[in-house]
Amino acid sequence: MPKVLRVLIGPDRFHQVIARVNDIGKPTEIDTPLFAGRVVVYVKDFRGVTPDGTPPVKECSYFDGRSRKFAILIEGRFKAREGIEPYNGDEIQFGSDFDFLPESFPHGPFNAGMRIAQMVDPATFYEEHPANGRPYIMSPYAAW
Repeated sequence: MPKVLRVLIGPDRFHQVIARVNDIGKPTEIDTPLFAGRVVVYVKDFRGVTPDGTPPVKECSYFDGRSRKFAILIEGRFKAREGIEPYNGDEIQFGSDFDFLPESFPHGPFNAGMRIAQMVDPATFYEEHPANGRPYIMSPYAAW
């Protein structure tokens, strides 16, 4: 059976739903005590899983004239925290975490790519073998 892409979105890794990819009319809504917003994901030539099992939207005009392969658009607001100062860029992280790394994970090319990423964004950090067993790549939303 061929592998298919399943895009999950949620307020944290434990509360996620399957996203509607390439469908700007149906963004994934997120509402937590700290953040309210919506997320749209675009994937060129998408042939993955949809939330309701319908055929995926394979193409969209977002990619017209662009060489990009995917995009993640997030729109929303951080909610005020009573008695606490507003958020700063160090508190807000953006990145990815993974369930696992496959046995055949290409460590050499990955490490080379991370060196380049850290030249572009020196605040980017990652851990391949964290204590919780979920590898991740993160960066502060705004580095000072």
